[in-house]
Amino acid sequence: MPFPHLKLKQRREELGLTRKQLGEKCGVPERHIEAMEQGRKVNPTHDTLEALCKGLEVDCTFFFTEDAEQPPPIVGRPPKAKEDGKPAKGKKK
Repeated sequence: MPFPHLKLKQRREELGLTRKQLGEKCGVPERHIEAMEQGRKVNPTHDTLEALCKGLEVDCTFFFTEDAEQPPPIVGRPPKAKEDGKPAKGKKK
C-alpha cells in the first residue's frame, strides 16, 4: 500500500501549517514532506511516520484506515467522453 499522500497534505492544511512549519514541529525536513505530499516518496521510515503523526496530532492509524469522505484512488484512466458528454464505451476485441 503506497503512502496516502493526500491525507498528509489534507491534515497539514487542516492544522493551518506550512510544510516548513510542520517540518520544524516534527523534525522532518521540509523537502521530505514535500516529496511525500507529491507522492514521490512513498515509503517513509517508521521514525519519520511517528514524527509526522506527532506533528499532525494524529494516531498512526490515521494514515492506514479508510476515510469515507475521501474517494478511493483512481486506477488507470477513465474512458474519454464522447462529444455528447456521455462516456465512451470500451474497445471490443
